[in-house]
Amino acid sequence: MNNKNEMPTSSVGVVYFQGILDSNDLLAIKDDLKGSGFLLVSREIPSGFFAASESLYPHIKVFLSPDIVQTICVGIATNVIYDGIKFFLCSLRRLVKTKSFRKMQSGNVITDVTPAIHFNIGKMHAVLPMDMDDEKFKYFVDKALETVNEQIITKETYFIYSEKTEETRHYTQYEFIQNISGKVTEDN
Repeated sequence: MNNKNEMPTSSVGVVYFQGILDSNDLLAIKDDLKGSGFLLVSREIPSGFFAASESLYPHIKVFLSPDIVQTICVGIATNVIYDGIKFFLCSLRRLVKTKSFRKMQSGNVITDVTPAIHFNIGKMHAVLPMDMDDEKFKYFVDKALETVNEQIITKETYFIYSEKTEETRHYTQYEFIQNISGKVTEDN
C-alpha cells in the first residue's frame, strides 16, 4: 500500500472512538473476518465531544475495501461474501451491545446510550439498528446489501430502518438531518 489511507484488497475497515474496542475485541473481530477470507484494518481515533447527533458521528464506522464494494455493485459477489459480511456485522453488534456508552446532553452525562454504528458501502451509510431482534437485524443487512448499485455508492445517502413502518429507505444527507432533527416525519 503506497497511500496510508488505501485499504488492502478483501478487507474490512473498522474506525472507532478510543476505549470502545480493546485488543481482545479486535482479535475476536479479526478471527470472525478471517473465517470469511477478509482482513481487518482498524483505527482508533481520540474520543471527544461533538456538538452533533451520534447519528451523524457514529461511535463505530465499518468500511469495505473497494474490491468488495465493486463485486457487490456489479452483482458478482458470492454468498460467502454476503454471509461473511452479515456474520461480521451481527458479531460486532453483539460485542458492542455489551459495552457502556455515554454522551453529553444539556450539560449532563447520559449513561444509557444506544451505540451508533454506520456500515459504509462507498458513500452509502447504513445506520445499523441496535435495538431490534437478530432476525430483523439480518433482514436489514440483507436489504442494505441488496440496494447497493453504482448510483447509491457515489452519492451521500443514509439507509435507515423505520421501526414505525418496518421498512427500509434511503435518505439524502439533507433528508436524514431533517429526519433526526424532527423537522420531517419518516413518511415525508
